[in-house]
Parts: sequence; structure tokens; C-alpha cells
Amino acid sequence: MNSQSFSNFTAAERFESLKAGILAGFCVGLSHLVLSGVNLWVGDTPVNVLFSTPLAGLSGFLFGVTYRYIIRGDNNPQLKLGGIFAFGLVRALAEIEVLLHIPTPLEQIIWLGGESLLLFGIAGLILDKALQKHWVKPFN
Repeated sequence: MNSQSFSNFTAAERFESLKAGILAGFCVGLSHLVLSGVNLWVGDTPVNVLFSTPLAGLSGFLFGVTYRYIIRGDNNPQLKLGGIFAFGLVRALAEIEVLLHIPTPLEQIIWLGGESLLLFGIAGLILDKALQKHWVKPFN
């Protein structure tokens, strides 16, 4: 049996996933950098931007690749929101778990959850626009 006959994962599909990942990674990384600046300015809370921004960008890259496969050609808002919430909640809950071991104000915990959802929400919106404009092709 030929393995190519049932696989949709061609080089062109992988390239489109790479484009989606790079776009989402850039969006999440840049958004995280901006939100870290706002957090430092408003909350006067130091953030290790040199460490956390590349990690956010990497999470965004993985989100972009996965999001393209999640939504495929569908226009289902529940699938889109499900992908955004899945990545946002996993990132937020991991950060909150670390903070539970040290005394942390409740508003900082809420901020982290909201920030993670916002980061992936922005990336999801930009990926949707890129898919609409055919800068990135949906997975078929």
C-alpha cells in the first residue's frame, strides 16, 4: 500500500503550516512583549521579557500550526474558540500553578489567565484574516 495515497501531508501542506506557525508565533511574541511592557508600566511587576517572550512566541508557533489543522475549511466558531481556549487555558494554568507556590495577589492570577487568552485570541483573529486573504491556505 502506498503511504502517499492516503496522506494529505504534502510538502505544500507542511509549508502552509509553517507559514501559519510563523505568523502566529510572531503575533503572540509581539503581543506578549507589548503586554509585558503594559504590565511593567501599570502594575510595576518585573517580567523576564528575554525569557518569556521567546517562549510565548514558540507557543504561538505551535498554536498556529495546530489551529490551521483544527479549523480546516470549516467556518465553525466553536472550533475556533475551542482551539484558542485550549491553548490559552493550558498556558494560563501552567503559569498559575507556578504562582500557587508563592504568595500572589488574586488580580495577578486573573491577569495571567486573561493575558494568555488574549494572546491566542489575537493570533486566532490574525490567522483567520490571513486565511480569508489566502496568505495562508486552509488544510483540506
